Parts: sequence; C-alpha cells; structure tokens
Amino acid sequence: MKYEEMAQVVEITRRGEYVLFVVRAPRIAHEAQPGQFVNIRVSDSLDPLLRRPLSIADRDGDTLRFLFQIRGKGTALLANKKRGDELSLVGPLGKSFPKVKGELIFIGGGVGVAPFVWLRRVYPEAFLIVGARSRSLLPPLEWFGENNLCMATDDGSVGIKGTVIDALQGMDLSTKSVFACGPHRMLSALAYFFSQHAPDIEAYFSTESRMACGFGACKGCILPRRDDEHYALCCSDGPVFHWKEIAWEK
Repeated sequence: MKYEEMAQVVEITRRGEYVLFVVRAPRIAHEAQPGQFVNIRVSDSLDPLLRRPLSIADRDGDTLRFLFQIRGKGTALLANKKRGDELSLVGPLGKSFPKVKGELIFIGGGVGVAPFVWLRRVYPEAFLIVGARSRSLLPPLEWFGENNLCMATDDGSVGIKGTVIDALQGMDLSTKSVFACGPHRMLSALAYFFSQHAPDIEAYFSTESRMACGFGACKGCILPRRDDEHYALCCSDGPVFHWKEIAWEK
C-alpha cells in the first residue's frame, strides 16, 4: 500500500556532492521494503513542478534514510532543507529486491549504492562492490562497514583501477546471486558480462530513470523488454528487474 504522508526532516548531513537525509514518515516506513523508493515534493511552489524520486537507503523504526547526490535544482532545494521542515512524500513505490539464499554480491555505481545500506543489514555476509570515476565521487561508506567491501575507481585513486566489471574478473559466479544498482551504462555492461561469463546467474538490477508520477500513470519511464515488443515501466514494473527481463544496450 502506498501513502501520501507529510514527513518531518530529522537530519541532514552534506558530504561533498552527497547528502545523507533522514525523515520521520511512520506510515511509509512501516510498509517499505529494500529496493523501493519514494517521490518527494521538494518545494511548496510549482517550480520545480515534478516530485523527485529517491531510493530508500534504510529504515529505522518510523524514520527513513536517503543518500542522494546534488544533481540539479530539485536535489539542491532538498539538500537545503532544515531540521524540522516538513515534506510531502508518496510511497513506498515500486518493487523491492526479492529474497535469495546463498552467497550474494551487491554492486553499486556511485549513488546507486544507496539501497545496500538496508540490504547489508538483511544480508550481513554479502560482498559489496562500489564503483565511481574517482575517489572524490565515491559516496560516504560509513554505513556499510569495512568488511567484505571492494572499491573500484576509473582513475585508480582508490581500490581497483577500473570498473565494477574489473572487480568481478576472476570471481567464481556459479554459486552466487547479484543485486546491482547504478547508471544504465553500468547495468548494460553487467548484463553483457553475465551473458558472456555467467548466463545462468540470478541477478537483479535496480534501474535509474526519471520517474515523474512514480506509479505508472504518465508512462514516462519506459524500458524495452527483452522477449517482446512491449515496454516495462521503471516505476511500477520495477525499479528492480531480473537482468534478463530488460533489453540492455550493448
């Protein structure tokens, strides 16, 4: 069940381009599951008109935590909110990650690491791979701990020099499942890698898209399905999909 709820800002911490954001929203928090998101009205005016979708990073009682980057006017307005401010949230929206058994790898590209704050508590033994272009663009990693963590940067400024694909090289994926979240280009590269090296792997991708309404009414966040001519809606059919469900670009 989804709600529109007035949430109160509890905490805002800025770290470079990233913002750790905590709100009190009891009804949405009670219903939320890992991998779902909310749509937030960032202004009382009509500018910007559309809500901003944010992946739920974690839940603690009646509070929700978010991790986001300042990428434009909407997220800049959100980052400038103060403790005690109230915001209109709609959620929880979308489908969550499924429950899996066995060894699990999380792969997060930049701010796509957000859902794994919560999922690391659900699967504490999971191995987390975080990718970014450079050290300065890595998200704050305090919420994840230092165990079972690998970082990959394009310029080699920290961790492995290369992408999350390079971090997977040499791993035996035959007994593992994967949850991934990040830019479309990263997910496309992962899908191609799996098709070549682990075609039977159980992997689920959380997709990033501009989602105006958040529940399938506007049809603005379409993704091509792999097996037919129809399209999936990122907001309502996803944002979590089995990796073989979407026709990823090569």
